[in-house]
Amino acid sequence: MLNYNIHIRISHLLKMEDSSMEKIAHRRIVVRPRLQEVMEINGFTQEQLSEKSGVSQPTISRFDASKMHQSRVLFALSAAIGCSVEDLFIIVEDRV
Repeated sequence: MLNYNIHIRISHLLKMEDSSMEKIAHRRIVVRPRLQEVMEINGFTQEQLSEKSGVSQPTISRFDASKMHQSRVLFALSAAIGCSVEDLFIIVEDRV
């Protein structure tokens, strides 16, 4: 299982001598599912995607509300839609 409710703090990746440069080393990354949006863009209903991917309709229905997703489900959905696994998510990087 992969956890996509990720909050990562990256600090001091590189030794920085200037204090203003140290500020950019602190980041927070948030990953949110967006399967419903991707389905609408590509013209899929939940039932159609279920048939094409082999993933159950209830699993597809819960996808955007879930914080964890099985790798098998991610790859099956992305292959059926014709997109990358990354396309199933919104990735936001904020500076802290």
